Parts: sequence; structure tokens; C-alpha cells
Amino acid sequence: MKFLSFKILVVFVLLPPVCYILSIQYLENYLSRKYSKEIEEIYIGDTGPLFAGSALLGQVINDHIDEYLRNITLIRWGVVVNVTVRAANGQRVYPAYAKTEEDSITESDPMQMAAENYRILQKGLNIRVDVSLPHNTLISNSMLGGYSIIFMLGLYFYYRTGARKIMIEERRQRENIDKLVALEKSQSQKLSFLTQNREELAVEIEKTREQLENEKIEASINEDNFIEEIVKLEEKISENVALQNELQENIEKLQKKIGSFKQVKRPETTKTKKEKKNIKKKFTVLYKNIIIHDRALNGFMALSDDLQIKGEEIIHQLNHDAQQVPVKRKVFSKKSRVTVLEVLFAYKGRLYFRNINGKIEILSIGTKNSQAGDLAFLDNL
Repeated sequence: MKFLSFKILVVFVLLPPVCYILSIQYLENYLSRKYSKEIEEIYIGDTGPLFAGSALLGQVINDHIDEYLRNITLIRWGVVVNVTVRAANGQRVYPAYAKTEEDSITESDPMQMAAENYRILQKGLNIRVDVSLPHNTLISNSMLGGYSIIFMLGLYFYYRTGARKIMIEERRQRENIDKLVALEKSQSQKLSFLTQNREELAVEIEKTREQLENEKIEASINEDNFIEEIVKLEEKISENVALQNELQENIEKLQKKIGSFKQVKRPETTKTKKEKKNIKKKFTVLYKNIIIHDRALNGFMALSDDLQIKGEEIIHQLNHDAQQVPVKRKVFSKKSRVTVLEVLFAYKGRLYFRNINGKIEILSIGTKNSQAGDLAFLDNL
């Protein structure tokens, strides 16, 4: 599809898994830091019972961490939280704290229990929290599905926008083609009428010649009158032939226009629009007495560098003193009474302008090759 590029399609297909993977990594790192900070705040709890010898440090840590993990909602959604607490000597305190014979002896003596708790806390504890989000869980599937829906909607709206633009352009092209086809049909009917008229005149001439031959014998006096009539009829035939040739040329021009309109017009690129905007801004600043039409801008941009220089020289002269610019001819529009003037530059260049309320309006700029289209544009003003 011409309004859905392959690059855009690849981007919308690849972005959901990429965003899903990055989000999983970010969420794992974020939850690891969050849970680690919260466990460090609650895993020991109140130190009063520990230093009084009424509870073992390992059992207290296991109880607090287990209770904390039970309250985490994300664990039920598929998040896996692995917590490890070790003493300074490498002994594992959490998870699955196992009592030793030394712990049994310590529990019978509160003073020893308090001393042992103090010793462990004094040397410090190492906490490690690892969070992972396995695939095919509620939270991971929700994230992947959400990204997929978001980018599918984005692709859908991009598709709809491109399709709408193409439909508008095609409808405009069809309207232009219908107009040209109707005009071609009208010209063809006129040509058919003139052809029929020419045939009738040829038959009438033939009859006149026969009558002339028959009457030469009877009345030589009327010979001059017949010859004069034949001359008039031949002049009519010549006029009809010339008119027929002119109509045939018009039909060929219309067929060329129809062919050009049938070609799909490519939309202006961003670079072309920017160049057009810069040229229009430059003309507005430099030439205060000039009004330049969009068609003239497009025609100016289509010229070669040499022709652009010559064309801008003519624009400068028109802005300074339009009376000093040599005009080739006047172009009269069928729909407007305003006279349009044609100026030549660099032999091939053509510039059309008119006077509007004391200012010069440049309507079209082109070459000899684009002259037919420029004149058609002026005729439709």
C-alpha cells in the first residue's frame, strides 16, 4: 500500500516486544530497590525483646519478612521475590532459619540469647533482594498485551490517515478527468458537425460544377456567375478545413492534459515545502510591490538555476518599474476581463503577470514546454 510504508510497519511491529522487555527490566530493578529498602526498615522490628533475651534474632527476622511478603499484592500476580539475609560469618538467617544446638542452649538462658543477638547485630547483616517477572504471568502478559494494543491503535490511525488522504486526492483527480473528458466530447461533436458540413459542401460543389458544364452550352453569359459561386464555395471549404485542423489540435491538447491528470501526483516532500516557504519569504521581503501566486512559486522552483537567476531579474525589474519590462503580448482570459501580460526571459522562460490595485501580481512562471498548461490556468482564473 502506497500510504503505509514498510519502515512504519516494522517499527510498529518491533516496538511492543522491545518496550515489553525494557519495562520488565526496569520494573525488576525498581521493585528490587523498593523491596530492599522496605525490608531493611522492618526486618528487625523492635530491638527491645532481642536485647532482653526473649526472642531469637533469626526467628524474628523470618517472621517479619514472611509477613511482609504475604502483604505484597504483586506476588499473587506473578512477581517472584527472593530475599536472602546472611550474618557476617556467612550463616544464612533468612530464609528457612534452622536452629542449632547452640541456639537451644541460648534459648534457655535469656542473657546468652541477648548477648548472641547483640553480637550478630553488632557485626551486621547482609540483605539481598532479587525480583524477577517471569513470562506468561498475569502482570507480564498484561504489559505485553497493553503495548500491543497501544501500537496497533497507533498503526490503525496512521493507516486511516493515509487512506483518507489518498481518497481525497483520487476524488480530485476523477473530477478533473471528468471535466476534461466532457470538454473533449464537446470538441469531438463540433468536429463531427464540421466534417458533415464539409461533405455537404463538397456535394453541393459537385452539383454546381455539373450544372455549370450543362449550362455552358446554353448560356455562356452565366459562366462567370457560376465560377464566382464555385470560388466562394471553395473558400468556405478552406475555412472549414482550417477550423477542423484547429479543433483537432485542441482535442490533442486535451488528450495530453487528460493523460497528465491520470498520473498519480506525489505529495510534496517536507524538503520541497520548506524550500517553497523560504523562496516565498524571500520574495515578500525583497519585493514589496510584488504579489506572487502559488503556481508561480511552483513554476519558479521547477526552473534550472540559470533560468531562476534570469527569472528573478525580471521580478526585480517589475518591482522597481514595470513600465521598463518588455512585454511580448497580452493574454486575454475568457472568464476575466483583466488583461494578463506575457514576458520572455532567457529565450525559453515565460512569466505572466497583471496589475492589481497598483501592485504587480505574478500568476505563473514556466518555460515553453509548460506554456500550454500555463495558458489553461490563466484561462480558468
